[in-house]
Amino acid sequence: MRCLNCRMDELPVATELCPRCGTHLPTLLRDLLQPKATLRGGTFHVQYALGRGGFGVTYRAEHVALDHIVALKEFFPEGAATRDRPSGLLMVSPEKTEMFNRGLTRFVGEGRLLARISHPNVVRVLDLFQDRGTAYLAMELLSGLTLRELLDTMPARRLSADRATTTVEHLVEALETVHGAGICHLDIKPENIIVRPDGQPVLIDFGAARQATSDAMTRSFTLEYAPLELLTGEAVGEQTDLYELGAVIHELLTGERPPQPLERIPVDRWTPGRLAEPWSSLLQQALQVRLTDRPATVQSWWASRRHIASSRPRLGTVPGIRAAVTIPCALCHGELTFGCPTCRGARLLPCSHCRNTGVARCPHCGGRGTQTCPSCAAHGDGDCTSCLGLKAAICATCSGSGQASCPKCLGTLKVPCDRCSGSGKQVCPICSPPA
Repeated sequence: MRCLNCRMDELPVATELCPRCGTHLPTLLRDLLQPKATLRGGTFHVQYALGRGGFGVTYRAEHVALDHIVALKEFFPEGAATRDRPSGLLMVSPEKTEMFNRGLTRFVGEGRLLARISHPNVVRVLDLFQDRGTAYLAMELLSGLTLRELLDTMPARRLSADRATTTVEHLVEALETVHGAGICHLDIKPENIIVRPDGQPVLIDFGAARQATSDAMTRSFTLEYAPLELLTGEAVGEQTDLYELGAVIHELLTGERPPQPLERIPVDRWTPGRLAEPWSSLLQQALQVRLTDRPATVQSWWASRRHIASSRPRLGTVPGIRAAVTIPCALCHGELTFGCPTCRGARLLPCSHCRNTGVARCPHCGGRGTQTCPSCAAHGDGDCTSCLGLKAAICATCSGSGQASCPKCLGTLKVPCDRCSGSGKQVCPICSPPA
């Protein structure tokens, strides 16, 4: 048995209090199918519950004839139905009947579509049936860790750039296949991605069915990864999945989630920070607040990385920075005629002004893009005509971008040597004066 609160496994069936978190298990599990319950005329025997969300319960079960362990997903929206314990039937309240039936129809329809998909990075549907007043999806029971559990074991809770790239490549291929079948996941997050022992990520727990059961005020989503359209009840689509994928990628690379969309309106000045390309540009596109500002498909978005990579200046390599700036070494002047202790053979040094971005933080606003309002002293009190109550005014120097052109390289990423003008050689002005 499993505690659904802390997910501690292998508990004896008679356990009342979870030894890890102290939860009273009979209360936690009272509405769920009991161990040894049978479904579909005895085809499946329930063993125990694996997890529960707002719109469904997942069980570990045995396919008796095949002697095979599967995951059973039960459509069970909280607040719309309760279970009659003697019979195991779901009982739907009259005022929720229409919502329940609409969601059930969508759940069955999505299950049929998912059953047609065969992709190594999408959980495989084995069976679909109705029983006990609701519907069930029988799926392969995957071994491995969730991506969340994997991140918790990693230094700084993030993946290496190479592993992140491989993981995203597989997830993009999975979403291309799913979207091609007319399905949107709508709840992409590390908890809904299983990483197999061979490292392959697999999308699980598709959320499309749950969207049909909810209006704009009761939609189910994970706040930390949800785009604006899920929060406001607007139309969703492939771009919704792209935003959620972008939020997951941001966490994979930085160990942190991006700011939520409501924190970025009405004026959005957020950027992905000092991530290397093509990630910076890819996340800038995927995490646009408005759905219509994102690329139309995951496929076109991912393909754009090749153009991003080819269009970036490649003037040298300095580890850990966005690009290298051609500043000849102050000691060897680019000639490297001895074992230079400064450039160590690279002949190039990073720009001390722009840190190799080509831009410097605005000296007026410190990169924030805003200045303290001179009229209300940042209190936002009264009818302040300068900041309109926002407590800050847009910086007049950087126009709110938070960055100004680098005074040394002027954004070109090239800084010629003051002495040799970039030639790498100097002429002594005393013994070899210019003609």
